[in-house]
Amino acid sequence: MSEITAALSLECRGMHCPLPVVQMKIGLSRINVGEILEIIATDPATEKDIPPAARALSAEIVKQEKVSKIWVSKTGEKYNIEYRYYIRRLK
Repeated sequence: MSEITAALSLECRGMHCPLPVVQMKIGLSRINVGEILEIIATDPATEKDIPPAARALSAEIVKQEKVSKIWVSKTGEKYNIEYRYYIRRLK
């Protein structure tokens, strides 16, 4: 698969559900039909929450990946995995 270019990238690391889903809804409203929204999150619950929410919002997951990457929040919470979603707006 070729490199995916996102029209908008949302930094959702450190946020817990439902905030990444809320941010996805806002982000999808800010891009045009056919464009890609990138979401970077650390909450493992996004794996089960983002895909059905994307479908409900007339969008499709183009690519979903789990990346081993250490990230520490401003409050000191440590995360070892990053979840990345590339979502195309369909309507």
